[in-house]
This record gives sequence, structure tokens and C-alpha cells, in this order.
Amino acid sequence: MIIKEGFARISVPETHNRKGPGTRSAGFYNNEQVINRDLTILVLSKLRPKNYLDGFGATGVRAIRVAAELGIESSISEINPISVRKIEENLAMNNVTASVHKEPFQSVVSKGLYDFIDIDPYGSAVPYLDVALSSVKNGGYLGITATDLSVLTGSVPSKTRRRYGAFIANDAHRHEAGIRLMLADVVRRAASMDRYITPIISFWHGHFYRIIVRVRNGSMKADRSLDLVSTVNFNKMYSNYYEDIEQGPVWKGDLEDSSIITEALALRPGSVSESSVNFASKIIDENASLMFFEMTDAARSMGMSLPRVNDLIEELVKTGFSAYRTHFSTTGIKFSGTWQQFTEAFVSALRKT
Repeated sequence: MIIKEGFARISVPETHNRKGPGTRSAGFYNNEQVINRDLTILVLSKLRPKNYLDGFGATGVRAIRVAAELGIESSISEINPISVRKIEENLAMNNVTASVHKEPFQSVVSKGLYDFIDIDPYGSAVPYLDVALSSVKNGGYLGITATDLSVLTGSVPSKTRRRYGAFIANDAHRHEAGIRLMLADVVRRAASMDRYITPIISFWHGHFYRIIVRVRNGSMKADRSLDLVSTVNFNKMYSNYYEDIEQGPVWKGDLEDSSIITEALALRPGSVSESSVNFASKIIDENASLMFFEMTDAARSMGMSLPRVNDLIEELVKTGFSAYRTHFSTTGIKFSGTWQQFTEAFVSALRKT
């Protein structure tokens, strides 16, 4: 069957995945990842790398969209012969030229030719990170999609420890903690190669996390980036309502470059859907604080009901600190003040309800 995504028309199997994280199959296509690809197009419209590698082609939709919608020289890596035929069919259907490498991902990236390497594998991205980090050009970019959320959010503690050497509490903060754990892993791997990263965009949506980072050479800055990898303890950060446990190590630096996202939104390619643009506009304030204040936790700690989110934000702004919604929780607020200020504003907001 033929589907339309962005400006591309893609031939996909009749059994293509419609819901959930997806399973491995030739010519695999997951329409739950359209927002992932849309936001990649959005960010690339600003970054404009010289070339782009879709590391796990499947249908080739990522590279086809990058080439067709942005005019960026694109390549595709895919070893499954059925998928290769599907990619070639889709390239011809869209009148797009891209190099198709019928080799393993590791062989293709190790040639060191690419300014942007996109890692969106069927399973965990972990086995592919080292070769990508060592091979991307200095000043280039990595796009990494993770679907092993049960591991990153601490739902399976033994796997979290085994795969990432970390502990994450599976609570209301788990998705921001999971993204920060993912970034910490990339930071440490890059530092071992005397390289450092700068996050461009980081977000959670449904069954996946997505980060795009810039990779540069520099041992001193690699050391400084390691200084931003450590544990968080909500008992010490916020209140003794929380258990006194160290979570992480996680990345404690910025999650994104808000100026790049803002400029990308101004450029907005016409192929990017309105819903994807709206989502991107909601994640530009995630640097406002490390982690977020969870309203349901505050309510439980004080034995109170919940005020309206907008009423609470209005009261928090009166304290002179910034306060924004977060996409990590519908009842979470990024706030640069203290727990006491948060709870006092909470009580004031509740009076308006």
C-alpha cells in the first residue's frame, strides 16, 4: 500500500505497524514515529548539514524526506534485501536520488563520511553509539531514537543497571530522568573519545525518546561535560516527602538549544504537520529547571486537591521566578524557585479553584 508522509509517497507492507513501538520486519514502517521524523526535518531545516545518513533504512522514509524536502545529500544503510528493494522502489516513486549501502551500519559509518548520522534501530541504540560517536565528522550531529523505555525509566531495575550502570525510580519524573540517563550515556561514551556533545533537541513521545546532539572534538570540554553527569536526589532538591535516594547518573545540563528550535519553527518546512509544530513549540522551555515540580506529589504531601495548572503557573510567576509547563507530565511544572515557594503558590492557586 502507498502512504503519504510529508512530501513523500512511501510504499509500505500491508501489515505496516499502526500502533506502538513496532516489531522487526522487512520494509518496516511505523506511523507512530511520524512526529519523530517531522521534528528531525524541522531541526535539519535550521542545521543544514552537508549530508545525512539514515542508518537503518527499512522503507527509506527518513532519507527520502530529507532529500526531497530539504535537498540535503542523503544515504541509506540497509542489509535486508527485501528492505533494499522497497527502498529502491520508494526512491524511484519520489524521483529522489540517495546512495543505498547494502552493508551493516557499522561498516558504513566507520568510513567517516557523514555530517549527520541517524540511529533509529529496531531495538536499543546502545550497540551502535560508539561507532557513530567516533565516526561522525567533527561538528556533526547524531540523531538517536530509543525505544527501550522500560529500561531507561527504571521499570526493569536490573536491566537499567546492566545496560546503563544506573538507578532510576519509576515515578512521575521517570521520562525526564530517562532522557537525561540516555544523554549521560552518550556524554560518557563521547568523552572516552575526547569528544563532547551539545544537545539540540530532546523529547519523549509515546513509545520513544528522541535526541539530536552535536559532536565536537575537545578533551577539556569533554571533561567539563562529565562534570554535568551525576546523580539527583529529590529529597535534597525538593522535600523530605521524597525518599532519600540517589538517581542516575544522569545528564544535568541543558536538554536542548532553544534558540535553534525557535529558529527552526520560524523556518517551518511546509511538509511538517501542524500537530508536530505545536508539539515542538511546547518543548522549548525544558531548560527552565533541572527536572520539574510534580503537582500530584505536592498535593499528596499536603493532603490537598489539585489547583488548575494555569492558576498555579500564574501564582509561581508572581514569585519572580520562571514557570512553564513540561511535556514530561501533564501535572508537572518547570520552576526555578524552591519547594517552599512552590507549595505556597500551590495553596494560593487552590483558593482560586
